[in-house]
Amino acid sequence: MPLGRSIELQDGDMLKLLDDSVLKVHILPTKLFRVKENSNGTTTDWGIILRFHSTLSQVLEITNGKQLKMKTFVKQLGSWLRKEGYNWAASDVEASADGFRTMLRTLKSLKDTVPKLTFFVRNLVVGTFDV
Repeated sequence: MPLGRSIELQDGDMLKLLDDSVLKVHILPTKLFRVKENSNGTTTDWGIILRFHSTLSQVLEITNGKQLKMKTFVKQLGSWLRKEGYNWAASDVEASADGFRTMLRTLKSLKDTVPKLTFFVRNLVVGTFDV
């Protein structure tokens, strides 16, 4: 599924966004942004999408619905984790970043089906995209 151009957020903006929206209880290598990816690159882990609703909403608003550049986001996520006192393996940071991108991809894929969505998903998508 073509996603258009991906963009980078400034390091300071991303670190502040993560500081403001991610609860410390979720900062575990097996928990942070981790979703099961379907064969089409999306996920049906709605509970996890809801858990990270604030972070996803802020990123979608700031990027105007565009995807994040993976290499930059992995670096920013790793920097934020180290700042918070966590020393994760590079593979865990990459897996968490990939899960976050999968959730963004899932929400973007739904923008044309907003009337069919459940209340919480509709609220997450509406206002982020011109629907």
